[in-house]
Amino acid sequence: MVPTSPKLPVQLFAIFATLLTFIDGIQGSNCDTLIHIDPYVTWQTTQCAACGLDFTKSKDTLFVNYNGTLLNGTMFDSSYTVEKPWPAGDPFSFALKGGRVIRGFDAGFHKMCPGERRRLEIAPDFAYGASGTPDGSIPPNSTLIFSVELMGIGQIASPPVPRLEQP
Repeated sequence: MVPTSPKLPVQLFAIFATLLTFIDGIQGSNCDTLIHIDPYVTWQTTQCAACGLDFTKSKDTLFVNYNGTLLNGTMFDSSYTVEKPWPAGDPFSFALKGGRVIRGFDAGFHKMCPGERRRLEIAPDFAYGASGTPDGSIPPNSTLIFSVELMGIGQIASPPVPRLEQP
């Protein structure tokens, strides 16, 4: 027989609350030092946003703003300034892990919070690889740098996410 205590639920709640406070602290004041490194995608959080458990998950619809550059600083794409099928300055939307963007861009939004900004460095194998882009804007075997900001997750609430100026 396992001994039980009437205080066990209270103790478990206290442990859970402490854990959430710790997680919130990581996503709060100290998150600007968090760096994720793997062989294909490296990211550094450059602006924190405490969100508790409201972070990105597979198949979420994300609304993001971004600048994309080559290692030499040449900009090849931007949601802030380049006209797309949507107006420049409006967030770009895509389903996380939905196959619509390069693998490294998907990976860079792992467990990201709305309002958070990151700098992504994406290796060629998780970008456009040995072929580059058909228009030549991204040469073969290019490492890509993205400055990204997660504007929202899911449906855009009314009123819509405001258009932002480039940071």
